[in-house]
Amino acid sequence: MNSSLDNFIDKIKRRINENDNIEKLNKLDNGSLLVLDRYEGIYAICENLSTGEYISISKENICCDAKEGDILKYIDGKLEINYNETKKRKEKIQFLLKDVFDK
Repeated sequence: MNSSLDNFIDKIKRRINENDNIEKLNKLDNGSLLVLDRYEGIYAICENLSTGEYISISKENICCDAKEGDILKYIDGKLEINYNETKKRKEKIQFLLKDVFDK
């Protein structure tokens, strides 16, 4: 009986979390940039680069070829890979790593 209650509570928590994340996604402005941090089950965990806030987004709302580290741009309710920003970010990271390890 206790496990049924625990399952019910977990289901409610997931639903609240999903609703909260939908609200965060709907509040994004066109042109907002997110970085795809990681995948967790059916969710893509993204960081809003303007606010530093993390958002769990259903994988179905993410481009199918998006990978961890890609920069996603929010345009008209969709998240698309911003290849130019992704390339710039990767180059910057490579430069910083080289600077750290080549000393």
